[in-house]
Amino acid sequence: MAAATPLGLAAALTPAAEGIGTHRGLGLPACGWQSTMSLPCPSCGMTTAFSHAVRGDLLTAGWTQPAGLMICLVTAMTVIGGFYAAVTGAPLQHLLVSVAQPRILWLVIAILVGSWIFKVVGAIS
Repeated sequence: MAAATPLGLAAALTPAAEGIGTHRGLGLPACGWQSTMSLPCPSCGMTTAFSHAVRGDLLTAGWTQPAGLMICLVTAMTVIGGFYAAVTGAPLQHLLVSVAQPRILWLVIAILVGSWIFKVVGAIS
């Protein structure tokens, strides 16, 4: 249920046309980093990407924030896996152990950093 919550919230929000700012629909303030530095923060666009992805618009989600799309897909897989485990009683720890490998973690970090660079370059040009 915890993993389904952000997906439900993203579905309830209308994606911001600017590619950032969808989180304001939750009553959250504007990004302080962006207001101060005039550059996107590492998570700028993630809520918007989630909101596009839950609507099935994966291409727009990926262009909005590639890491946001990745995290949304992993969140959806977590919901499916959790439901499967709850219904069948199947243990999922072997899957979690196989994912928590150093090379997978480095890949995730690279995707997060690459996505931020993508956002910054897009903001500059």
